[in-house]
Amino acid sequence: MANFDYIFSVDGKDYILTLNPTENELYVNRKNRKFVKYCSLERLIEKIDLASSDKELEDIIEKNDMCDSYDLCGYNIFMAKSMLKCIAKMLYEYPYIRSELCYIGTSIGFVDKLKKLLNNDLYTIKDFKVQHILTIDNIRGLVSLFSELDINYEEKIENFIAYYSYYFSLFSGIIFNYNNMSDYDSFKNNMKKNIKSGHNNKESYDERGICYHELAHAIDNAYGITSNPNFIAYYNTLSKDDIINGVSKYASNNIKEFFAEAFLEYNMTKMPRLISTNVKIIVDFIMKTRRKR
Repeated sequence: MANFDYIFSVDGKDYILTLNPTENELYVNRKNRKFVKYCSLERLIEKIDLASSDKELEDIIEKNDMCDSYDLCGYNIFMAKSMLKCIAKMLYEYPYIRSELCYIGTSIGFVDKLKKLLNNDLYTIKDFKVQHILTIDNIRGLVSLFSELDINYEEKIENFIAYYSYYFSLFSGIIFNYNNMSDYDSFKNNMKKNIKSGHNNKESYDERGICYHELAHAIDNAYGITSNPNFIAYYNTLSKDDIINGVSKYASNNIKEFFAEAFLEYNMTKMPRLISTNVKIIVDFIMKTRRKR
């Protein structure tokens, strides 16, 4: 049987990933992973609330298979709990985002894991659960594309509180700036500035809003929200000023950020504004009428 080739591009750099039929079957299954509910959402939230350390939270992540790899070391415990509860809620509502949650944690932790992958660290390879899909050469080739390995990476993300990193459903995840996640007062001050300037949505006043925004990108990748004709049609009816005034300045960058900002708004308040309300109606319709995987 023939091999399967995938061309992956990051910042203008390309890598051709060649998989044999067995590896390809495993990769396709990985891209279609569905979150398995080991207990009720209420019980999982209770476990998170009762945790008293980042290690206990990491144990909850692992035992409930919320992601492959993680690093909460140094997180403010209150923020970590709050964000994990958001992630849990979305995993129960959108179970196929499990395929996009290969990593949850700090930027420092993610860079450290990438460097270990480059050095063929078997524990980290197994941590990401790619040992049966990728060869050592494939791992090195893919990881070498990642912008996180840029020597100036920490300087580049200094103004980012969090971001969703899409790395082919192999190393994708939600990455939080370590400095913001360890200092709650600093984080809150940064968010107040962003909201006051209109840059971020008015509902992104705490860590939950940031988490919902990044989860929206994972949902988009898993379910194709922003490529859906109904969503595109609505987006095209709005002017840039409509989006800036009705959602946020950041939402006006592109359709993906528009969805993420509207998504965080209607998840953070019971009274979202008109545009975010309409986005929720469209997303609910997409989810209701989409074809099963």
